Amino acid sequence: MFNKKVFSKKVAKWIQSNGWKDYSYLIDSELQKYKLEEFPYKPQYLISKDKIPFFLQFFQKGDWSHAKKLGFAGTGIDYYKYKFLLALQRLTGIQVGLVMWNETNDKFVFRQLDQLPNPIIFWKGMACRAHELRHYELQYNCYECFIKRPDITHECLHQHKREKKRKIREMAMWPVTYFGDEFIIQRKML
Repeated sequence: MFNKKVFSKKVAKWIQSNGWKDYSYLIDSELQKYKLEEFPYKPQYLISKDKIPFFLQFFQKGDWSHAKKLGFAGTGIDYYKYKFLLALQRLTGIQVGLVMWNETNDKFVFRQLDQLPNPIIFWKGMACRAHELRHYELQYNCYECFIKRPDITHECLHQHKREKKRKIREMAMWPVTYFGDEFIIQRKML
């Protein structure tokens, strides 16, 4: 069973073992610089090494998903998180890294968001509120939807019960082989 305290300790140890300094207490002030106080999805960690700031987002996975139709072991995140993290990277110029922890084998894997190809979207059309409302110009473009129709974004992210059955969220998925064990940052102009 997932234990958030244990996971947080593992994350802190992983950050420290990679020689990064944790500046997460500065996330809110960093977002204020870019007028992103109301940004609907905030990163968990702000770290730095050699004066390079980096947002990190950690995800706990029981084990890797096995997509039989596609023939690979995969991992992923909610599609809206992927889209908001892309927007955050673009708006702030601070790179974002995804770190997946496989609980089964107690292993972290990492990849810079800007190094990942476009994800495979699973369950497309199941929970995008703009798609449901036929706002096709906003569907699956979460940041644009947030700017133009924050009411739709709020409903979508919080999945207010529109029906008795809860909607399945779209997932952004990649083969696990796209992620690596080493934590090496390749600086890039965003």
